Amino acid sequence: MAGSLSATVTRSAPAACQSTSDPHPFRTAAEPLAVCDRTGSRTSEVIRDNELAGRSSADLNQGLRELWQTMQTHVTSAVSRTGVLPGGLGVRRRAGAWASRLDREDPERNDQYRQGRVNFIALAVNEENASGARVVTAPTNGAAGIIPAVLFHALNYTAAGKGADDDSRNDIVERGSRWHPMPGGERRRDRAGTQSRADL
Repeated sequence: MAGSLSATVTRSAPAACQSTSDPHPFRTAAEPLAVCDRTGSRTSEVIRDNELAGRSSADLNQGLRELWQTMQTHVTSAVSRTGVLPGGLGVRRRAGAWASRLDREDPERNDQYRQGRVNFIALAVNEENASGARVVTAPTNGAAGIIPAVLFHALNYTAAGKGADDDSRNDIVERGSRWHPMPGGERRRDRAGTQSRADL
């Protein structure tokens, strides 16, 4: 789970081969959750601590920004493609038509269309993944569209993201679920280390 960051296709080491220098070594998904319960940390903070055992914070943040840039490039590429996806199943590409429809129906990018736009981002990245383009596995090949869609929502449809300057937007990308404060300075964490629906 704490494999190396790269904007290109990489193969992370199995959990059993994880570095013993990691402050929170784990072999199962339950183990980092136990760390969260014990320390009050978020899952993202536990994984970040492990990443920082082998690289500087600046290098880690740069890698995260490069991953996000690659995800955005996927969307642009998917919109420009037509026809069917490779593989022989005859699956029609939908991202371009969906983008055109959203631009017609929602030129001002109103909040009422946010679900449609978030779903579009996920579909576009998944189509690029399915066509063998440059891949960012997040969290897996089959679910490659989930993280770019969530980040798109955070950057465009939340109080923290709307109107944010470049530094603040980079912080959202780099820190993930840590960016969203709850009223009174508290931050709610479910067992996956993410905000509840009410927070978004």
